[in-house]
Amino acid sequence: MNQYRLCVETVDKIYDRRIETNKFYISLLTALFALLSLVTGGGFVFGNVKNFVIPAVAFVGILLCIIWVLMIRSYKLMNVAKYEVIHQMENDMGLFHCYEEEWANIQRRKRWQRYIPQAWIEYCIPAIFALAYLSLLYIMLSP
Repeated sequence: MNQYRLCVETVDKIYDRRIETNKFYISLLTALFALLSLVTGGGFVFGNVKNFVIPAVAFVGILLCIIWVLMIRSYKLMNVAKYEVIHQMENDMGLFHCYEEEWANIQRRKRWQRYIPQAWIEYCIPAIFALAYLSLLYIMLSP
């Protein structure tokens, strides 16, 4: 029973780490935009250097978005694995399958009330940032 409690607690810890990771990337990518606007808008970067700095920062921003998506995917897979273990433990110990029942309740909802997986919503945020950085890169590299 202690192992079961520990396993359920680690699911919560994974969620906490996931939230902190999202906060980190949002802060980092926003700071990168702020730094870029400060450097280019403040007149600190001149001439050809500006043509290098903006694409370089945009490229770094895109890479960070890709890494962020991989982190989201990693946390999602960790949660899936944890819940598989929890389901197996519930079977082995003859416990009520609370997580399976919760999922079944969610899936019985009407179409307009359907559950949208958190990971899919999370993927939207780095996609928006990546789109902004790609737009910046396109603007700088187009003739």
